[in-house]
Amino acid sequence: MRSASPLNRALSVGLLALATIAPWASRGAPSDAATFDVRQFVCPLSGETFSQDVGYAAMPLVQFADGSWLGDHLVDAQIPECPRDGLVLIPDYANADQAQSLPYLEYSLDQLMQLHDLLGSDAYRKLRHSSRHERAQWLATQLGMPAQTRMQLLVRASWATTDRADRRRLVTRIADEGPTLIEAFTTPEAEKRTARLLVANALREMGRFADANTLLDSMLASIPADANVTDPDNTQALVGTISGLQEAIAHRDDDRFPVDLSSAKWAASVCNGGDLPPPYGPITTNAKAACERRQRDRQSREDSLQETIRLGETPEELERQCRTTPAGQQTPGLARACELAQGVRDERVGHELVVHQARQVAADCEATPAQERNGPLGSACFSYETALQFALANVLIDDNAAYAIICADDELPEDRAGFATLACSTAQSDRLDRAIEKLLAAPASLDAACAATPERDRGLELNLACHRRHSELWQARVDRLAADPAAYDTACAKIDTRTVDAPREGEYDDVLCDDARRARERSASAQARVAAESNEPSGEKPSQDDERPQVDVFAPDSDLSKVALEYAQRVVDKAKAEGTYPKRKRGDLF
Repeated sequence: MRSASPLNRALSVGLLALATIAPWASRGAPSDAATFDVRQFVCPLSGETFSQDVGYAAMPLVQFADGSWLGDHLVDAQIPECPRDGLVLIPDYANADQAQSLPYLEYSLDQLMQLHDLLGSDAYRKLRHSSRHERAQWLATQLGMPAQTRMQLLVRASWATTDRADRRRLVTRIADEGPTLIEAFTTPEAEKRTARLLVANALREMGRFADANTLLDSMLASIPADANVTDPDNTQALVGTISGLQEAIAHRDDDRFPVDLSSAKWAASVCNGGDLPPPYGPITTNAKAACERRQRDRQSREDSLQETIRLGETPEELERQCRTTPAGQQTPGLARACELAQGVRDERVGHELVVHQARQVAADCEATPAQERNGPLGSACFSYETALQFALANVLIDDNAAYAIICADDELPEDRAGFATLACSTAQSDRLDRAIEKLLAAPASLDAACAATPERDRGLELNLACHRRHSELWQARVDRLAADPAAYDTACAKIDTRTVDAPREGEYDDVLCDDARRARERSASAQARVAAESNEPSGEKPSQDDERPQVDVFAPDSDLSKVALEYAQRVVDKAKAEGTYPKRKRGDLF
């Protein structure tokens, strides 16, 4: 079903990647007989019954700055229209996300009484050549429907046109009427901020760049200080979308479909010069300029990459240039090469820190926000948090009470600390494996349970154990047959010599012999490989560096693992005392 809310989807502008080439390169024109979602409707006033296709072809992986998807110029199909009196039926956007197909509102008795007069009014007759969404938006306004519904209809009306003058008129309405409608939303403030992106984009499209920037700046200022902790994903997406709009504004791009705000694949389809049908084409002056910038940027990145690679081939010369060239005067390639070289040095020092000063590393990492862990400390903290994740997972595997609190019934709270979420994932998998192994340890009881319980009625543990038991019994039978040449020849000779297109008499025997044959082939191949390796001369003697013992900082008996286990137990104790999981800290990357 076509998603109901452009407001909820607005955050993903520029974040969705197109996985295929431009769709009209392969989709072709739909046939006259093509249908998508034909439904029966009853006109509220006349009682007339009619059918209408309220579906259309759209590609959700291609989203534009106005919230529309590729193909949404056909969105008017979603509004049914009564043939006799021209009444349009309004979608129930508030409940659309919970429905399998787009639901429609039922008019109240009072609204039906108003509709009779509204349909006969001069104002409605003047809209007869307007889109169904615009007529629906007018009716929704006269009937006093919720602001969210009126905003939805207005935004969709702007999608449902290929006429530039009509588009500008509707975008102007979004810019002028949108702020008041959004203020009247009965939704959380976060959704209002998202909706304001559509207003900012409308201002950009109108060429009111200063007004658009002012609105975007106010949106950034209104984001709560703890939003990156309480709602990190949406906050990052919102900030990223605002940044993209500001970049397009800086280039004074007022296109309906700005290239700079498009996915890489869509931008490539535009910049490669293909013919795009309206409203996506023909290519505009702004689009051509954006394509030229993209080409310059691509070439600059390639040149910088080659410079970085070349500099990395001469470490001593690189070290000299990094030391003698001020950061502000370094070329992008040199700056990246210096950054990579410094990263290698930081990793080495960080490794030494966790080997010899694990307890101090843990204390420093706990006290330092993620975005402030620079240099060797950043590398050391990565190792510490990895060890903490492993340690916490091991505790959670055996501690049912801690697992219930920290892992929150296997849910994924957005504000839970990242290391705890990863630990819960590991613990959940290991706990499931243990439960399955326990069932497998009593094969007679398991076989009885599998036989007595239909697959649809088995829990996850029993179902997986039954499948594992079946696979093990089957593999044992395959291995016995593969290891017994006489038995194999007797059972499988006829099958092995049969032509590919010969009829199969016993599918079960066919599969058994096929698996046994592959097992024999693998065994023969392994024996040949061992024989070949035994005849090869030994390689060169390892260098002194290769012989140097490497310290496994994550080994169970390492200082880091021991310290991490102490901190993991503190996490568990705190969670039990407070009755909740560890929360993200400000600046955490995940």
